[in-house]
Amino acid sequence: MHAGSVAVVGGSIAGCATALAAVRGGAERVTLFERAAGQLRERGVGLAMHADRYAELADAGYVDDGMPWGPLERRIWTVRDDAGGAALGRDLQVQDFPFRAYSWGPLWSELRRRVPDEVDYRTGASVTAVEEDADGVTLALADGGRERFDVVIGADGYRSVVRDTMFPGLQP
Repeated sequence: MHAGSVAVVGGSIAGCATALAAVRGGAERVTLFERAAGQLRERGVGLAMHADRYAELADAGYVDDGMPWGPLERRIWTVRDDAGGAALGRDLQVQDFPFRAYSWGPLWSELRRRVPDEVDYRTGASVTAVEEDADGVTLALADGGRERFDVVIGADGYRSVVRDTMFPGLQP
């Protein structure tokens, strides 16, 4: 994209990464809509990233070693072993597992920090409808506003308004 306007619906991890990519890709104007008001709160979940994907994302500037993470080096497959008396079961297989574990909050905070200032990051901005026509896409907002964009990207999670518009009735 060498110009034009992009709306990203959803301001979490995927939304921040997408907004950053749109700016780097040459979008003239990027607006990010996050339905939660204020700072997103800790989600309390862990995310794992394969070492090869980490290298790609680090090279692209999305992540770096300064972000808090923990190593995951192996995966152990176990089964219950009532006959053998092993309290934790019996190992079936040990597998190399070159992953990095992240907590949601610090990962989001770091990606949010990387979103350039020229991105209009709006909190408390709930998108209620997406209307496409031959010339672009219009977003209807909960506050009654309407805004037009060349491209709309859905990063709005399991309750996605964008997905519901594109594929009515499809459930995640």
